Amino acid sequence: MVAEVLRSGAYSDEVVRNLVRARFVPVMYDVAPPGRNAGDAWAYDQDAVDVISDIDRLQRGRAAGGSQEPNGKVRAGSYPAALFVLPDGTMLGDGLWGILPPERMVAELQRVIARWPEHFPACAAELAVLQAAEQHPGDVAAQLAAAQLSWELADFDAVLRVASPELVAQATGSTAGVLSYLRGRALLCLGRDNEARHELEAAAASLAGDELAAVHVACARLDMRAGEPEQALQRLLPMTQFERPGRWTGAAMYYAGLCYHRLGDEVRSKQLWRRHREQLPYDRLARRSAGSLGLPEAEAFLNQELLEQKGWW
Repeated sequence: MVAEVLRSGAYSDEVVRNLVRARFVPVMYDVAPPGRNAGDAWAYDQDAVDVISDIDRLQRGRAAGGSQEPNGKVRAGSYPAALFVLPDGTMLGDGLWGILPPERMVAELQRVIARWPEHFPACAAELAVLQAAEQHPGDVAAQLAAAQLSWELADFDAVLRVASPELVAQATGSTAGVLSYLRGRALLCLGRDNEARHELEAAAASLAGDELAAVHVACARLDMRAGEPEQALQRLLPMTQFERPGRWTGAAMYYAGLCYHRLGDEVRSKQLWRRHREQLPYDRLARRSAGSLGLPEAEAFLNQELLEQKGWW
């Protein structure tokens, strides 16, 4: 079950995915062979297990397997959320264990990077972006590229520093909107919701298409955090009806379903989550919609965001 827990949790989060792709080479496998596996037996990889030669030591003292309590809370302390292995098989630390909400996953990944910086150097393309921004402080395009890179690396303070209010004022059209959007997303991740809403509302005035859809989804998340799921639904529902899905269609379907759930309308919430996983099965949040349907319908542990509003983005 571990893959279902991870894909319906932190690894479906945009910020987590960005950081993993930027600094790690992700490989998913299961340590339980088919005969002893109730979930993703197809993901068992003996070669990978052999590389982690002391997996038994790492698991020692942890409750075996995963379980779901009657209230829906999932326990999976014996499952590694991430193990960090160098090409020669050397492990960095003991890994991350259990179910981690997205922001904690980001913080733990950043701790690994900070502890072993020699294994996570910036690539040539990143260095070129940073050099251009440093050499051309008045070049809006160069600063925008640096702000986008900082966002992908989950360096929220750097996003705010590079995409400064002065730079936003200097920019025009959609460029100003994208800069305000990046500021809003960074502020949201830092928990500065009022400031985030101000930036996102400013961004909406000059964006269209997928960029505007991204703003609507981010604003809906702010509405939900403010305890206003009805307002979030008003933003999201128009995006759930489509002939051709956009980049943020799946996110709108999942979060609209979550709004219905928080309003106590399980029929509409499950209708949206079923449509999401059926119509957009490869969307990054499709597994979280499936997990929201729970056992036995989706053959997945319950999505923990249904139970916990604190600790999720």
